[in-house]
Amino acid sequence: MSAMLTFQISWGTVVEAAAVAAVMLVLWRQVRPSSRPPLPPGPRPIPLIGNLSLPKDYRVTFRELADKYGEVVNFCIFGKNLILLNSKRAVTELLEKRATTSFGRQKLVMAHELVGLKYMFSQVSDPVLHRQYRRVFSAVFGPRPSRAFWDIQTLQIRKLTAKLLTSTSEYSAHIDKATAAISFLIAYGKDLDQEDPSLVKKIHGFMGLLMRLQAPGAFLVDLIPGLQKLPEGWPGTKFKQQAKVWRKEVDEVMDVPYQSVKQDMASGKADPSYTLSLLEGADGKDTDEIVIKWTAGAIFNAGSDTTAASIHNFLYAMMMFPQVQAKAQQELDAVIGRDRLPTIEDRDKLPYCWAMTQESLRWQPVAPLALPHLMLADEIYEGYLIPKGAMIMANVWLLAREEREFPAAAEFQPERYLSKDAKPSEDAEQTRGPSFGFGFGRRACPGSYLAEDSLFAAVVTILWSSIVSIPAGYSKETLDPGYPKKPAVHRPVQFPIDVKRRFPTALEMLKQSIHE
Repeated sequence: MSAMLTFQISWGTVVEAAAVAAVMLVLWRQVRPSSRPPLPPGPRPIPLIGNLSLPKDYRVTFRELADKYGEVVNFCIFGKNLILLNSKRAVTELLEKRATTSFGRQKLVMAHELVGLKYMFSQVSDPVLHRQYRRVFSAVFGPRPSRAFWDIQTLQIRKLTAKLLTSTSEYSAHIDKATAAISFLIAYGKDLDQEDPSLVKKIHGFMGLLMRLQAPGAFLVDLIPGLQKLPEGWPGTKFKQQAKVWRKEVDEVMDVPYQSVKQDMASGKADPSYTLSLLEGADGKDTDEIVIKWTAGAIFNAGSDTTAASIHNFLYAMMMFPQVQAKAQQELDAVIGRDRLPTIEDRDKLPYCWAMTQESLRWQPVAPLALPHLMLADEIYEGYLIPKGAMIMANVWLLAREEREFPAAAEFQPERYLSKDAKPSEDAEQTRGPSFGFGFGRRACPGSYLAEDSLFAAVVTILWSSIVSIPAGYSKETLDPGYPKKPAVHRPVQFPIDVKRRFPTALEMLKQSIHE
């Protein structure tokens, strides 16, 4: 009893002393003379705590903040700076041109240490390991190497389209399953239908967990790392129990498919896959195991969820903008006809359909807030200090809706990416980064070509065979897609949809191509 009382008194003293010291530090910073440039403007923080809470609808609130404070806005969370980049110019300058000093990742106690995600490709902070990851990805998923996966993508998208026509009400589950099947086959060479359903469920929830763990200020232990040392069961330590649950799921999701490929390889039964090709060239080093297992996991866990979101967003756009759908179908009829199905190889002959994939990614970017980068050194931008240790985050949603860059930005207009002669515009590649949300600088997603190919396959296969429309009893005004208001993978929760055959033989041709 007395020992406990002594600790409580000591703890209270420490808290009081820390509070006094923090207040004195804040006051000293305010009155001391300094030759350093000022931080970017931003909302006034609450003393000691800062701007802790995220807004109810970040898309609206962050636009209002950009209108008020400008292209760079500074938030303070428990003394740490979080700087939001609201313009293409700021993103290009700080994340692309100055990538050497802006490619870091914040070390998160909850995500990295407790849940065990420090080796995840999007999270790894070690520059040597990060270069290894990128080198491996570039060799396999560059614009030319990624063509090796076109057959896998085409087959799974045709299966998806046939299911959309025969059981439309389950469209969301069909999309999730198809994109997961593509990524799982590429990563591990395995049929997802043959895997444990509980594992599949955990895999589908992985990306949402990752987004939750990375949200700035989501867990107090990330802001006050000392909480990690408190005994489990004490007030304020519920995060430890949750971390154990999540860590078990992460270990299962990352390790089970990888070990399965290793076992198949040992018995000579492994099918071709990304994991197998790297295992065959590995020399047994621990770093090889880390690189292979975690990059394979990134292909599946991140790639399937974001591609599924893109297809959901595309279908929603087709209901809201039927004139765009009709124009794409005119192009498909003129170029492909109705005697064969379109393929990814037809991309250069279908510029309007290709532009639709780009516009889908801009109109509803799957990652409206890019993952935060960590500044590794001080930088000056437009007279403002972007300090070492600050987190900087691109406001992709605002960039994609910038009226000067994209007039009538709320409209779905593939013509943005076409020149006057209906060919792909030279500006498309220049606007690709900020508009499409594949990340920036050294943190840009190396699987972007794979993602675009899957989305293009979905666009041309669905529109060649089907008419997508709003069901009877609904209208554009009453159709609520249920987009999330908190930072997450940006996809509709669920919406009513009608998918019908465009011509009598469409479904039969799809089924025949699947079984060939």
